[in-house]
Amino acid sequence: MKILNSLRFTFILILCATLTNCDDDDPVVCNTIAVHDGNDQGGVIGQALSKDLQVKVTNTDGKPLPNTTVRWEVVEGGGSLSVSNSKTNEEGIASSSWTFGQSNGRVRATLENSSQCKSSSTEFKAEPISLTLNSSSTHIDPIGVKSQENCFEFNYVIGVTTNTDLSHYFIDIEGEYKYETRPSSEFYYATGTVSADRKSVTFMDCYIFGDENYIDDWFTISLYNYSDIEDGEPRENAKPVITSNRIGPFRTNRPPNSPRLANGSDRPVVSARLGRR
Repeated sequence: MKILNSLRFTFILILCATLTNCDDDDPVVCNTIAVHDGNDQGGVIGQALSKDLQVKVTNTDGKPLPNTTVRWEVVEGGGSLSVSNSKTNEEGIASSSWTFGQSNGRVRATLENSSQCKSSSTEFKAEPISLTLNSSSTHIDPIGVKSQENCFEFNYVIGVTTNTDLSHYFIDIEGEYKYETRPSSEFYYATGTVSADRKSVTFMDCYIFGDENYIDDWFTISLYNYSDIEDGEPRENAKPVITSNRIGPFRTNRPPNSPRLANGSDRPVVSARLGRR
């Protein structure tokens, strides 16, 4: 019996020597869980985050562990989860959808190991959506004459800082502009698209220059859920998810060879801005 007990003790020592985080007091950590996708998102109270929360479970060799149960729970900020338990797929990935609650929420995903192993967990966090426009990374590039409208076309690249994936939202840009010789400003709307780097929003528009040498622009961006969009525009009374700061002015100078149209007399037409709505 003493020989048998000695062999068992030797086997335990060898097992501890080959695994990490093993000591006299703690059980062996067999499998691990880590964030795979969906962390640090921007949330809207009462709405699901744009990305599902995803974890990846691996064994001691770092290989994906399929058909393993992961437990999900909200630990701060309220809200709700689509499932409280989910199984990993063949790639070792399990997921849950998080309907955002209050500010600074946290969700914990826990891997329930066997009785000989320590449970392993990881956490996700989310904050209310933020959207800031950046002067330093915003610029207006002249492109060329657009023949159909006989205007000069410009490419607008507006730098943004945000904690959400803008591609999940309809981007509505409110532009405010004022001509060199006019004291008052006017407004227009355009639809923006997210650039590949995810750090800017781009749209195109046209100016018809008359006697004006330059036009000043200001921009504000609003994000809408696509469920509030009809015929390419926000429905009446639709409320944006968030509206950015107002940025500007940005001066757009009249390029060489830009259109200077006549209105049937020797006087040039009043400068015009073409835009949606």
